[in-house]
Parts: sequence; C-alpha cells; structure tokens
Amino acid sequence: MPTDDRSQGVRVSTGLLDTVNDDFPGGGSSAPGFAPGQAKAKVTLGVDGPINISNVDNRYEGTVQYVQTLSTDTTLPILGTEAFWSNRATGVVSTDVTTCGIENIAGIFMGSYPAPGKWGFIKIPEGGGRTLVNFTGGTPAAGQIVQAQSGSNIATTVAAGTDIKGYSFGVAQGAKTVGQCAVVGLRAPGYQS
Repeated sequence: MPTDDRSQGVRVSTGLLDTVNDDFPGGGSSAPGFAPGQAKAKVTLGVDGPINISNVDNRYEGTVQYVQTLSTDTTLPILGTEAFWSNRATGVVSTDVTTCGIENIAGIFMGSYPAPGKWGFIKIPEGGGRTLVNFTGGTPAAGQIVQAQSGSNIATTVAAGTDIKGYSFGVAQGAKTVGQCAVVGLRAPGYQS
C-alpha cells in the first residue's frame, strides 16, 4: 500500500495523471474507493514517465502527489495554478491562498482537475523536475525565483537572491510559452539561489 513516501504503486483511473478526477481514492463510485491507501501517495516521473500526462506541452519529469481538493473551494483548478495545503495530514489541498496561507504551498495543478472534493494528482516542488506555472499578468524571465503571490494562486517572480521568506518553489526557465504559463524548474519551498 502506498504511503506519504514516493511510491510507484498507484492506480491512475484515467491512465493520464493530469485528467484524474476520482470521487474516492483510486476511483470507484462508492467508499472506500478502489485504492483507499493511496491518499497522499507520491510518484516520481523520470525522463520517460511524462508520457502519462495528456497535455503534451507539460510533459516534464518530476514528482506528482495524489491529493483531494477542498470540497468548498469556489475557484476551480486550472493549468499552472498553485495548490495550498488545507489539511496536510489527510492530503487535502485548496485553490484558496487566503484561507490556507501563502506559506502552505503544496504543488501545482497540471490542468483543470481534480475538481472540488475530488482526488487527483498535482506536481510537487519537493521532487524537483519541471512544470508549467501560471503567470497571468506577469512576465517571467529565465533565472528569476518563482514564488506564491500574496492573495492569489497565480505565481510571481523576484530577482535571484531576493529575500523570499520561504514562499519560493522554483526558478523560471524563460518567458511564457503556453498561454499564461511558463516552464519552471521546481525546488522545495523556501529555495533561494
């Protein structure tokens, strides 16, 4: 049974990590689901692993985690927006930074799933790798530190070496390439160059 540690034994109900939208852990239409033990499971994707991501623009190596979105969220996940821990112990994340706090970044949504109250995968900074991050209204440049933006689940950047108080989670690889998103090299929260 998977644990909070990295595990390769998880059930991906849709076959694609960024489209999972399970009612119960591992899928299924009733409790406890097909894989109740995989809550919070982490899977590290190597160079060949990202073929299991439907968005070809976001097929990058790194680590994903199986989490549940807060059922009362009113903002839906979209590609590249941040997920914040609502309850780290149970694996519940939220799109709402104002209730969870900027310092509680859990990861990055890889698409429009999981919907509120559902289970799915997010890309997490602790595993390294890369992912698309949303910079609506901002323009990142290569080498800038990427951090959570106060009051928003959209990322912002600061110059390398800036005091970022633990809110950073990566380094921009360049300007936006897919809509409002740019590729970010992920690092554990609080990373400073």
